[in-house]
Amino acid sequence: MTEAPRRLRPEFEAEVLKAWPDAVLVDGIAMAKENVRSLMEWLYADKFAPDAPAIAFRNNCLRALIAEFERSAASDDDTLAGRTRAYIYANIGRKITLQDLAAHAGIDRYTFIRSYKKTAGITPMEDARRIRLEKARDLIITTDDPLWSIAERSGFSSEFYFSQAFRRAYRIPPSSLRTGTKARNKS
Repeated sequence: MTEAPRRLRPEFEAEVLKAWPDAVLVDGIAMAKENVRSLMEWLYADKFAPDAPAIAFRNNCLRALIAEFERSAASDDDTLAGRTRAYIYANIGRKITLQDLAAHAGIDRYTFIRSYKKTAGITPMEDARRIRLEKARDLIITTDDPLWSIAERSGFSSEFYFSQAFRRAYRIPPSSLRTGTKARNKS
């Protein structure tokens, strides 16, 4: 059974949310606000730990926090990238191909790739991988599900491929994130 997450002190939470007002104005704010709250809580709880694993964990939490603010602030539901991301989120556990995304957008693959990269700054498949990794990271942090199940629920074809992609993106193996999260929740 997972332990309920600790809450930030209200004055600290208010400061954080006031510093980034755009993060609370986007669609789906409850999720974004909860992710920000959890990440800030872990950073605050671990702020004085001097050991190397704690420093690495803080750095990864900061990267995740920055990514969450960027994702939340990018209110692009009416753009090609926003509609495509909504489709990816809705179908995250399924295999999604470039052809599927282009068909959903109603344009050919090559035009889709060029237009998407121009508006989003990355290719649609890179964005899909990023979204899948965020989903997996959230599941690792919030559940006790085995990694193979998290890989499957996040749309990865295998646990091995998921672990490789996770390590490349976050610079730690998924099992280390889980171990670090459990250790911090106990304190």
